[in-house]
Amino acid sequence: TAARLTDLSSGLENRRALEASFRRKSKLIVGAVRISDFDQLEAITAENEAGQLDRAIARRLQIIAHDETIYRLESGVYGWLIPDSREDDLEEYFSSAYSLFNAPLDILGQQLRAKPSFGVSPDTISDAVLASDFACRRSLRWSSASNSMTEESQYQQAILTELDDALESGAISVVY
Repeated sequence: TAARLTDLSSGLENRRALEASFRRKSKLIVGAVRISDFDQLEAITAENEAGQLDRAIARRLQIIAHDETIYRLESGVYGWLIPDSREDDLEEYFSSAYSLFNAPLDILGQQLRAKPSFGVSPDTISDAVLASDFACRRSLRWSSASNSMTEESQYQQAILTELDDALESGAISVVY
């Protein structure tokens, strides 16, 4: 039913609806954005009608998504489908998307700034969300799922190697 495809608080379509749309359409990649300060923004707007913040963010994202639907994936995380023809200019695409958030959101007369971190994946919604998480942790504007996962793995391995080297050289020691 339609209720299972819609987020009740915001009225936006949800992750299940995005999954169905992604399966039906070909030649698309998944874009995701995590609003890193969403909890703070939500606390400020908590007195207002539920979903106003979600809808304001979706309206802003609609500018870059054009005719594609904006989906609320979870609290502070939104997704949409991007034509795969944009894969060659994702840097420009996400630069434009990021710049949309330079202007504050208008939530019932309150001017609020949101800090977006974008992610993209040709494979799954979860990978796009993970890429946006990676971008958020690294203070990047955007990240690709394949790049972010490789970079994250390389970073973790480098830290472990440095830790092993420091332990072996006596630069650090373990005390119980």
